[in-house]
Amino acid sequence: QLLACGDFFQLPPITERVPAATWGRLLGAKLRECRAVLPSGIEQTERELFLNRGFAFQAAAWWRADMMMIELSRVWRQKDAELVATLNRIRCGDAR
Repeated sequence: QLLACGDFFQLPPITERVPAATWGRLLGAKLRECRAVLPSGIEQTERELFLNRGFAFQAAAWWRADMMMIELSRVWRQKDAELVATLNRIRCGDAR
């Protein structure tokens, strides 16, 4: 069993871009496997780069896993109903 949890209404992940000059040095065969591997140093040791591509739910593997989604909706930290409603609107992009 696997339990994955998180709050996707938080700030988005930090994505680092691979410099254009680096793309040409990546190993083509590894790129076809969706891996970014860069030969490094005198011995040309293979070093795999981590390519943060965004939220976990944006990955194809997330959807292939066919997980059961459960959304928790009870707010524990705030007791003011109007504040909770305002925060929920803001989280969903409605800042009225």
